[in-house]
Amino acid sequence: MSEYCTGQRQQTRDGWFWRRRLSAVTGLLAWVACGCWLVAAEPTAPIKPALEPQWIQARAGHIAFEAFGRDSSLTHVEVMPYLKGEEIMFFGDGRFFATNEGEFGGNFGLGFRYYNSTWDRFFGGSLWYDIDDTTGELFHQVGLSLESRGPIWDIRSNFYLPVGNDQQDYRSYLGNQQFVGNNIRYDSLREFGEAMKGVDFEYGLPLPSEIARAHDLRAYAGAYYFSGDEVSDIVGWKTRLEGNLINNVALQLELTDDGTFGTNITLGVAITLPGGPRETSSQCSSWSRPLPYVQRNYNIIVSRGTDVRAGLTAVNPATDQPYIVQHVSTTASGDPLGSVESPFADIAAAQAAAGDIIFVHAGSVLGDALVLQAGERVLGEGAAHYVDIAGFGRLLLPGASAGVDRPAIVGVASDAVTLASGSEFSGFLVDDAAGYGIVGRGVQDVAVSDVEVRNTGLDGILIENSSGDATLNRIAVSDTTGAGLHIEGGTGSVEFEGETTVAGAGGAGVLIQGTSGDVSFETLSVTAGGAGPGVNIVDSPGSVSFKQLEIAATGATGLQARDSGEVTVSGGTIASSGGSAADIENTAMDISLTSVSSSGATYGLRIVDSGGKFLVYGRGDEGSGGMIQNATTGVMVVNSGSVGFQYLDLKANATGADVRGADYFVLAAARVTDSLNYGIRSTNTKIFELVDSTFENNGGPGGNTVLGLTDAAGSYTYVIHSNTFTDASDAAIALTSSGAGDGSTLLVAIETNEFTSQQAGSAAIAMDHSGIVQASFVDNVFSATGGSNRGIDVNARSPSALLSVAASGNTMDFAGGDDVGFRFNTLGPSSIRLSDNVIDFSAATGTGMDFTLASSANVVLAGNEITDNASGGTGVLFRSIAGPSSVTMNDNTIELLGPTYVVDRGIFFESATGTVTLQSSLNNAVNGASIPFYAPLGTTSGFLRINGDKVP
Repeated sequence: MSEYCTGQRQQTRDGWFWRRRLSAVTGLLAWVACGCWLVAAEPTAPIKPALEPQWIQARAGHIAFEAFGRDSSLTHVEVMPYLKGEEIMFFGDGRFFATNEGEFGGNFGLGFRYYNSTWDRFFGGSLWYDIDDTTGELFHQVGLSLESRGPIWDIRSNFYLPVGNDQQDYRSYLGNQQFVGNNIRYDSLREFGEAMKGVDFEYGLPLPSEIARAHDLRAYAGAYYFSGDEVSDIVGWKTRLEGNLINNVALQLELTDDGTFGTNITLGVAITLPGGPRETSSQCSSWSRPLPYVQRNYNIIVSRGTDVRAGLTAVNPATDQPYIVQHVSTTASGDPLGSVESPFADIAAAQAAAGDIIFVHAGSVLGDALVLQAGERVLGEGAAHYVDIAGFGRLLLPGASAGVDRPAIVGVASDAVTLASGSEFSGFLVDDAAGYGIVGRGVQDVAVSDVEVRNTGLDGILIENSSGDATLNRIAVSDTTGAGLHIEGGTGSVEFEGETTVAGAGGAGVLIQGTSGDVSFETLSVTAGGAGPGVNIVDSPGSVSFKQLEIAATGATGLQARDSGEVTVSGGTIASSGGSAADIENTAMDISLTSVSSSGATYGLRIVDSGGKFLVYGRGDEGSGGMIQNATTGVMVVNSGSVGFQYLDLKANATGADVRGADYFVLAAARVTDSLNYGIRSTNTKIFELVDSTFENNGGPGGNTVLGLTDAAGSYTYVIHSNTFTDASDAAIALTSSGAGDGSTLLVAIETNEFTSQQAGSAAIAMDHSGIVQASFVDNVFSATGGSNRGIDVNARSPSALLSVAASGNTMDFAGGDDVGFRFNTLGPSSIRLSDNVIDFSAATGTGMDFTLASSANVVLAGNEITDNASGGTGVLFRSIAGPSSVTMNDNTIELLGPTYVVDRGIFFESATGTVTLQSSLNNAVNGASIPFYAPLGTTSGFLRINGDKVP
């Protein structure tokens, strides 16, 4: 919006205003005479067909407070592209708006305007399509807008017509349900919204005074009328004041009043966005000024209504007839008519009477076997039961008596309940049946809910050879002679919803056998007592899934799966005393648990020939992943997928974990203690990872804390990071190959670990491999007191495969005597870089670095510190090295602080063949050595810088 023209024309306009004010009311008839005006105003010269310039104008704004048809403020963005000639214009208008609650809507219009220069007035019309979700439901409408604007008065009118579904339900309530005779009665209340068709118009004039003209201040008055089918008509009036606060910033104040939405005042602001045409002081006509936007409602007018109905009879949507309920009570007296007032005394009578539902009253005790008929619903009072009501959704069935105990079927000499296809059995106690508690054979589309089964002669519940879906909800089974739950054969899916509990089963808690259908549990809790696994899945190609699985077993395996399809567990715990927590073989896995525990079993956990993943996460603190103790093998993994544990304790097992042929094995934040043979024995594991774990007192003489074996060709990776090893074994970490494993590739990263050993002759890290080796040892801490200990001992047996080792930042402290920091023995080419390591000996005859190297060795020693505080020490010893090879030494320090009468060697080449190239760019310090440097004459070229001199 912009200022009006000034100058001579202003006086003329003032006269116009007062002279024509009395005739302004005739504008209300403008649309009736619109066609005549267009004819009378036909220009003397033909309209020029050129439509230019082409412009686009846009604005953004906010309309605050509740309004007619809207209970929230609204923010809008509007874009109006147009083609404009001397007398005609085509335009589009796209609007997007949102309420403060984040609900959206939009308007899309196409329009035409014609300008009469004689009257300085344009006439226009536009068609609209509106979508609106601001009431919480989506409505659609089409609209027509008519307008005329000139120097003095304006008139506008809009027509609105909903399309599509003009009535949407917001919510509905069903209540006061009750049984009456054999029917169900209820009341309903429905809240809905109806989009209304309607019309509005307004007539406007500019306000007099210089200030009003400067801000293009105009006042409008009008009325509106909207009507609907199930809501009251709306008749109201409105008045509006609009103008420019400054150029390109428009304000609007509007007042509306009607009997539906009451009196509302809104305040709007709109800012014209950059771009589009710019006015000048010479713009002196309605047509030449920036054009106004079409004035119409943003939101669709939706009126809310309620529909209240009392005493309705529930109608079955499947039959379109009232529900027939046959009532049963063993405590009632009088004539058995099947009504709520006079129920039958047994279910057989109710079945004979026919109906939609058999409703057994609370407190009833029945002694006969129940054989359901196809499609029959037998419901016990005391549980929540629902029926579908035609036109209203689901209705909770009312109670029929004052009783609180669910009905019971007790002491049946055969199977207590036999299901039929399409049947439902819900809300009962089944007790002391000689056969099955509940059995369904060859059935489909059955439902069992809110049922407790106990003390059965056979299985608690058997679903056998189902051909369609079976749904069981909130089931409890206890003290059965056979399995608690038994799913046998069939192709249909069996779904257990809600919480399912099984306790005291004489067989497996849950037995799933030979079924190709999918079986799923939402939450399953099993307490097993030794006669069978808590959950046993056998020869079932269908999938079995548990959202939450809780198993507590005594003398039995917790979870057992054999030769089956995928088993999925999304969370839970498994604990078994005297049995395996889980035993899985030839079964796909997607298992994630919080903890697993086992004690006294042959295998605490066993996974064999099973792909997928088995992961235990813990709860973030020590031991929260469970404890496996006193087993022959704590964890056994053979030829399987990814297996990982966090916060797991492996305690006092003969072998903590035996992993063979796994794709990936990880142990994180775990504790492995008191293992008799090995803490972890890994054979041909493709990726092996230990992180943030503690290992204490594992292995012993002849054993290892971690043994990595390679006896099959392949590529293997070991990542051992931030662990603590305290043991008296032959080696804390031993990595070795044999047989077909010779020739494999070994990738090793051992970093930031702490090693403490009291075992004489032991190594912290021992590698004995034939094949390519690429290893890094970084920032580890070694401490040994037994004597003849080694920090890192590498034996590379391949005559052709490259050994590549980088060791840096390691700290070694030896106190036993005859100790070695690094020892390398190679039969093939090698690349060895040792840098910034610190080695300290406090007992006699220590050797910092000990090399026995074949030809093509490339050794780089840089920044290392070797200190012998006793006697007979050697800094760097090359027992043998074959040329051509190279040795580079820079900035190393060797301190030999023993008595002067004892031979201490700094850098000593005991044997060298061929030519060994020596290189130094920085000095190496050798202090206190009786022999600072020695190399056999004629075996080296180049030099080393030692104590400021070049040697040899």
